[in-house]
Amino acid sequence: MVALPPGYRLRVGGPGDRPLLLRGFRRAYRELGAVEGDHLARSLDQHLDDRSLVLAIDHDGTEAIGLTPALRQPSVALLWGVPAIDQRRGDRQLQIWLLYVEPEHRRRGLARALLTSAETTAIARGFASLGLQVFGDNAPARALYDRCGFTPTALLLERRILQ
Repeated sequence: MVALPPGYRLRVGGPGDRPLLLRGFRRAYRELGAVEGDHLARSLDQHLDDRSLVLAIDHDGTEAIGLTPALRQPSVALLWGVPAIDQRRGDRQLQIWLLYVEPEHRRRGLARALLTSAETTAIARGFASLGLQVFGDNAPARALYDRCGFTPTALLLERRILQ
């Protein structure tokens, strides 16, 4: 079990946490200046299933005022991992598609706790590695992943062809 600050608890979720994951996705991408749209919901619809790893950290003092009943949970940090195949080695890999901590709960070790729990669960499920993608301009996330032992394995390139 991962040590968390007082008032926080880790829980394993699942496909029923789709509304919380979508909320986390939208908040994370909004912070990064991404375009709003339904592409995040479509990603969840296509890839969230019983094989996914969903971890949440709840906080006892968080009020979910104004949220729909499905979102009235005290989750302040989320991780969603999807089974994949490492394309270079052919090994099973848990690909982390979302790691999000609410701004007022950052710098308390919650993201590291989620990554540690994901690693423990991935090992138990027979995955050989964890993978993730991070935006190049997200310096805090890149620093966290570096401290947690992630190393670059690819460079994502893009060439826009439609305006």
